[in-house]
Amino acid sequence: MGVSIQPYSGASVDPGDVHAKQGNTITWQNTLNTQVVIQIPDSRIFGHPITQSIVPGSGFTSPPVEQDCPNGTYEYSVYCSAFSAGHRYAIGHSGPKIIIP
Repeated sequence: MGVSIQPYSGASVDPGDVHAKQGNTITWQNTLNTQVVIQIPDSRIFGHPITQSIVPGSGFTSPPVEQDCPNGTYEYSVYCSAFSAGHRYAIGHSGPKIIIP
């Protein structure tokens, strides 16, 4: 399963939803010219919460979805670094989801 992190509006990101099954891995590819951070707080998906930075042009592949992960929809977050008037801040897009059918 693959997710390409694309620009949305200005410096925000739109990674989109991803469908995966138990045992699948998910790869997020950073196509932006700034670092992004992925946060997956629900430990039922991969066995532990994930916070992962991805530098421009790189990717991150998750561990396999747990075999006992309940079917459902799980929100995750992706943030990108942006600069405005010399201040650094994170911008996200509303709740992309990992969907386990």
